[in-house]
Amino acid sequence: MVRTYATALLLAALSLAGVSAQTGPSGATPSATTPSTAGVSETDLATYLRSLDPNLTTSQGENGSTLYKMTVNRDGWNYKLQVESNKAAIWLIVDLGKLRGEPEEMKAESFAALLQANFLLGPTHFALEKGASGYNLTAARSLDRPVSLDRVKSSLELLLKQVRSSHSVWSPLTATN
Repeated sequence: MVRTYATALLLAALSLAGVSAQTGPSGATPSATTPSTAGVSETDLATYLRSLDPNLTTSQGENGSTLYKMTVNRDGWNYKLQVESNKAAIWLIVDLGKLRGEPEEMKAESFAALLQANFLLGPTHFALEKGASGYNLTAARSLDRPVSLDRVKSSLELLLKQVRSSHSVWSPLTATN
């Protein structure tokens, strides 16, 4: 009842005000541009990453992916980064450190705060990776291909900023914070 009444009032107000909707752009039609579907090449990606860390290491991962490992220094912080590039996506991953213990032994409040941060930072997200010597906490962001080099750069800068701004959330979980 209230919704119907409010809708009727809105329609009446608009008709009295003489509002009209534009049906489309006026003037000459802009020329259509075809977006690039190629995106950043592996060579250009490697060149950019090497500009961030001359000691960049490269290896082959699963399913034909290329793995880049580096350390990036920003604002007094040293970020251990891994970039995984394959035909479908480019993953930007920051190693936040080894967990202080087994996940089931840690405070639930710490993991709840991490889940809340996942919601706020998305599509960047925190993840646990099980390794031979325990669990590592990472922050990751995926870019679907094709993607431009400019978008890779801006996404990497955003990821680093998000890691820094969420330090108080993830650092209680890691042995190296």
